[in-house]
Amino acid sequence: MSNGLQVILTEEQLERLAEIISNRLNPDSKQPLTVAQAAKALGTSRSTIEKRVHAGVIRCVPEMGRRILIPKVEIERLQEGRLN
Repeated sequence: MSNGLQVILTEEQLERLAEIISNRLNPDSKQPLTVAQAAKALGTSRSTIEKRVHAGVIRCVPEMGRRILIPKVEIERLQEGRLN
């Protein structure tokens, strides 16, 4: 039953709401990805990911020893085509 209340959200507010809901449904969504997971998500090879990390094109979690971990937000940025 509707009470007739209508809420109008901006696109930014709607995206933020979707992010909040997604994070609650999948709390691990903020965990960083391995090189293999990042490659799969971006549809490329592990070696391409590693080269781009070393070139500074892809940002990674700092100082994880030899293991490269890439934040989920960085993958999302690359999927959206944002380069900055």
